Amino acid sequence: MRAVGDVNGKGILDLACGSGYYSRMLKARGAEHVHGVDASEKMLAEVRKLHGGVTYYQHDLLEGPPPPPPFRPAVVVAAWLLPYASNFNELLEFCEAAAVNLESGGRFVGITALYTDMIARDPGALLRRDHGHIESETLGWEFKWTGRPEDGMQVESTLYSADRKAQVTLPSHFWSKHAIEKALEAAGFEAITWAPLEAASGAPETVATTKDPMPVGIFTARLA
Repeated sequence: MRAVGDVNGKGILDLACGSGYYSRMLKARGAEHVHGVDASEKMLAEVRKLHGGVTYYQHDLLEGPPPPPPFRPAVVVAAWLLPYASNFNELLEFCEAAAVNLESGGRFVGITALYTDMIARDPGALLRRDHGHIESETLGWEFKWTGRPEDGMQVESTLYSADRKAQVTLPSHFWSKHAIEKALEAAGFEAITWAPLEAASGAPETVATTKDPMPVGIFTARLA
């Protein structure tokens, strides 16, 4: 949330809002209007029960940009949207969906999995890698793939709860910073910056101090 900055009194559009976690968080932090968009109506039906002052609506971004909200967002956010792009054209479509809802100077902030040197070459001594498999027990994630690692490769991503009794597995695609920046620039964005994902305040010490690399980044881009 540090990358999003001050949202007090602003309008926010949350693409691929999923459970609405970030939508509700941004509303609680003072955003005047928050609209969440997701492809899954089943997911949104559950999220709407929580409300939290957020408006949700269903739309598949691969079918075109979402309907414009009745306000001009100052910021478009997208947590884990870009890994759903199975090819570069879809990656570009997602970036264009953010751009079309912003005015010049508006910002696009996202969290995304990344194809990194760690995956392409040497994952390092703190991770296990064996035929397309890397994991971090400390951070609670595991990634598996088949074939030679490459930009945009399909990955089976599994995230575990702290006690490892619960897990969720998602198909995803890992894109490099270079590919993402190329798509952002083609959609009209500039001043692209990256920041690493940091442990949340109050996280266990083992998580806060781990040296395990995380193939995840947070980007911020401004519409030209």
